[in-house]
Amino acid sequence: MEEQKQQTNYPGVVDQKEIDSLNNILKELNIEETNSPKAPTKPVRYTSFGGRVRISVLTSSDAEKWIGKIINVGGWVKSLREGGGKSFCFIDLNDGSTVKNFQIIVDKDVENFNELLKEGIGSCIQFRGEVVKSPGNKQPIEMKVSKAEGNYVKILGSCDQGKYPLMTGKEAKKMKLETLRDICHLRPRTNVISCVTRIRNNLAYATHIYFQNRGFLYIHTPEITSSDCEGAGSMFQVTTLLPPPKQKCDLKLTKEGLVDYKNDFFSKATYLTVSGQLEVENFACAMCDVYTFGPTFRAEVSHTSRHLAEFWMIEPEMCFADLFDDIECGENYLKFCLKYVLENNQSDLEFLEKSIEKGLIERLKNVVENEFKRLPYTEAIEILKEAVKKDKKLFIEKKELTPEEKEKLAQEKKAKAEAKKKAKEEKKKAKQAKKEGEKEEEPKKEEEKKEEPKKEEEPKKEEEPKQEEPKKEEEPKQEEPKKEESTKKEDENRNIYWGMDLASVHERYLTEQVFKKPVILYNYPKEIKSFYMKQNPDGKTVAAADILVPKIGEIIGGSQREESYEKLLERMKELNMDIDSYKWYLDLRKFGSVPHSGFGLGFERLVMMATGIENIRDVIPYPRFPGHADF
Repeated sequence: MEEQKQQTNYPGVVDQKEIDSLNNILKELNIEETNSPKAPTKPVRYTSFGGRVRISVLTSSDAEKWIGKIINVGGWVKSLREGGGKSFCFIDLNDGSTVKNFQIIVDKDVENFNELLKEGIGSCIQFRGEVVKSPGNKQPIEMKVSKAEGNYVKILGSCDQGKYPLMTGKEAKKMKLETLRDICHLRPRTNVISCVTRIRNNLAYATHIYFQNRGFLYIHTPEITSSDCEGAGSMFQVTTLLPPPKQKCDLKLTKEGLVDYKNDFFSKATYLTVSGQLEVENFACAMCDVYTFGPTFRAEVSHTSRHLAEFWMIEPEMCFADLFDDIECGENYLKFCLKYVLENNQSDLEFLEKSIEKGLIERLKNVVENEFKRLPYTEAIEILKEAVKKDKKLFIEKKELTPEEKEKLAQEKKAKAEAKKKAKEEKKKAKQAKKEGEKEEEPKKEEEKKEEPKKEEEPKKEEEPKQEEPKKEEEPKQEEPKKEESTKKEDENRNIYWGMDLASVHERYLTEQVFKKPVILYNYPKEIKSFYMKQNPDGKTVAAADILVPKIGEIIGGSQREESYEKLLERMKELNMDIDSYKWYLDLRKFGSVPHSGFGLGFERLVMMATGIENIRDVIPYPRFPGHADF
């Protein structure tokens, strides 16, 4: 670490000799402090309210200790079938605590048996019975519900099978994640989303463990703000000036034609925050190590698989810390969270490895067990230049189609199918006419038959190349512009120069092709980074670092903050920023300024990394993106 600082002429806050001295003192005092990712095992809660035993307990490796016990379980039916000549029935039950189902056998003479048979997938039922050893190999134990005293079957919520939108049985595997976004209220009942949700929960839990165990304070920063941390202007406005829907708008303007905010709730323009960083810095400059973890909002009209309008951010801030302290904190945080998931979500990861990403578990272990590659931005540019020079193939980021594009493509597909059908019918008619027709009409019909294909052949010749890649594009008419767009994008990605902002294709190339592990890029050109970042002695770069990971690209963006009032003010003036809106932020540099650093991590990207899910909309309970806020 010290060697890296010397190589880059980077001024550290504390000399490494002082840090080594402190570590020796800790050893003498028998105080063990380490940054290694020691992830504790999550405590098991066997029961829930109402005296219900969780199915996760009954499907665990030590489940056999429950044999002979009479307990109650509850959940939603995954499958229901008769057996033993209709003398009993099998139910696979799931309560969301695990991806595994718990098998229940109900005897025919149990009350409500006939009503039970009428139920199906999605019904909510509670059972009380005896836990017995399972004769099969699929599960160690099962529940037997007989007519014995105290046993019961309670149908708590029936499910209309004719209207239930979720597919059942083998058909359930065919349901696309994209389709499930339209039924967000029911998609947690699917195996994939339930696995993602449990992993997301444990990542959030691990986040708090990591920072709390290291002495950080959890700060709740505001969601409504009057300042833009990113300076991008892509913010949702918060106002009471607009009337309710279907009412006329009487918006008052100033003499200059601008919106008059005097009568607004806050008497000024306010927005949903894009980051809690600036506000959490205030507390860092009084309480040293702090973090915030909450929702943030960005009004970007983006349809990519990596962007949401509402997402969660984790933003720690540390005083008396330089850029390399920040880097160390970020790397250890990622390793801690992933190790926690590996130890506490084994069954979920195994399921996702089978259904979503082969090699998922090994990829996560690779991140946890290996040191991240530290690489100056300048060296990364040289590597990318060399790759382009040698004609190395870079990734092409997939873009999800807009609803309008999807509709257009669907119409074209339909039109193509209809044209094909029509051509078949005409061919069939022509055949019949040839057999039945009169000799005088036959030449005419033969001419018609010759002319008709000629009319269709010309457009078909243009369309044929578009049909060469049916797997990639089902819609031939869009193939040509798509190719042009793809080529243009590829050309942009191959135009490598110092000062460019790396795209995800470049980030993934470095992590997946070159180093095959996470990469930490640092010392970026100041022009492509935010105003608050500390300038390096070279005057060209800033003390900023991004952590890049395979499959995702950038997952953490951090920096040392500029602690000099004069330098920060100068930079803000260079960018023509509204100084008045940031007076409070500048005050931190006037009253007891201190070197400090921090980073921001998009929580959903961390969930994507841990689950193998490729679209960010599938790792948040209720995705918000352009045109979608139905729930």
